[in-house]
Amino acid sequence: QACLFCSRSDAQGIIHGYSARGASAFVHDDFKYSSRMTLNLGVRWEFNGALTDKWGNLTQTWISRIQAVPIPPTGPTTSGPGVSQWVVPNNYTKFYPQPPDGILINDPSSALRKRVPLSSFGPRLGFAYQATSKLVVRGGAGIFYDRVGADRIVYSVEQGNPYAATVDFNPQNTQTLQNPFPATPVLGTFSSRWANFETGQTSNLNVPLLAEVVHNPLIRQYNLGVQYQFAPSWVLEVGYVGSSGINLMTQYHNHNTARLASPEHPINGITTNTIANVPFRVPYLGYQAVGVRGTDFDAASNYNSFQATVRKQFSRGFMVQGAYTWSKNLTNLANNQAN
Repeated sequence: QACLFCSRSDAQGIIHGYSARGASAFVHDDFKYSSRMTLNLGVRWEFNGALTDKWGNLTQTWISRIQAVPIPPTGPTTSGPGVSQWVVPNNYTKFYPQPPDGILINDPSSALRKRVPLSSFGPRLGFAYQATSKLVVRGGAGIFYDRVGADRIVYSVEQGNPYAATVDFNPQNTQTLQNPFPATPVLGTFSSRWANFETGQTSNLNVPLLAEVVHNPLIRQYNLGVQYQFAPSWVLEVGYVGSSGINLMTQYHNHNTARLASPEHPINGITTNTIANVPFRVPYLGYQAVGVRGTDFDAASNYNSFQATVRKQFSRGFMVQGAYTWSKNLTNLANNQAN
């Protein structure tokens, strides 16, 4: 038994052979439109390929396949609807037996439902205009794409069945000192999803996952400013700098938060809210209320700022500078270490 990111695996640990292709190209040129105006034009293309695994250890759960079975079986199964949420890459069968009926063998060797887009073109534009001998106006805008580090994605795929199992202590913790470890699926099998309303028991799965459709994180940057020599050896710079981001990566995005039931809005026939009935008030039965945790690309950000700088140039290369920035940053990210 070994542990990586709270996972259970064979004695040798979880063996992976990750790789991800990437490519980029760009073209850029400066155009001297007149003695006072210069334009900078360019475009960059990015391809950030999907993560693959040479050993086929890239099992994934797709939310779309969970949604296809809103009411799972009432007890554990080894095939069919109880395991239909699992997806394996197309090289899985090179190293493992044919998966049980109901499990999807993905067309590509990645964990994604759609291939990574090839349309990540980022145009850039800049200009500089000398209005007078003492006043210059500058501005620019561009679109930039970002590759998310594999260390931010790997959490969602490295502990899939049948080569590993997530070890987790959930809110309905029944462990004791005599039996301190939570139950996990037998290695070499796919954990089954089920929920039984009569007994009040469920499979209580806890599965990290990667968004089945990936979007490249995109940042739009733009600025406009003036540079003015208001006195000998004195320069004032004033400008606006902003950016906005979409498709930003979010980790540990919980898709299964329990909903509040009421007589007016029952959930699966439940009209009250107790700790015991939490597993039956979640959107996806058979999973814990924190058990469908996705690495997604649905966050956004917005940044706007006013920036001012004053510089005084002295002799012998000595310079004094003062700067002030007023800004406002809005985002729905809990953290942004990956973007």
